Amino acid sequence: MSYGATTTSGTIHFTDGYTASVSAAVHAVSGPKRICVTGWNGDAHDGPYCSAYDEPGGSNQGFSKELRIALPGGVQEVTIFLNSDTATLKKEKCTRNGCSLF
Repeated sequence: MSYGATTTSGTIHFTDGYTASVSAAVHAVSGPKRICVTGWNGDAHDGPYCSAYDEPGGSNQGFSKELRIALPGGVQEVTIFLNSDTATLKKEKCTRNGCSLF
């Protein structure tokens, strides 16, 4: 996901059990930015969990989290938010079939 020159990158690994592992990084170019993730299965959720803010000119801010929902099918969807210190800039949802902006 990108917003201007700010970028995020990472992976999501959905397991056969109840979990999904998220590993990501954010690189801010203007103003502090962070990513937040939430795991979903219907109305049940785990999160949100957020990285620390990445400051412009610093190294990329890494983030890892295991999301868990103890329901049949476990984590079915992961939402990812790219946030500034004042607003949500972009949103993406990922399932086992891929990701899309929303």
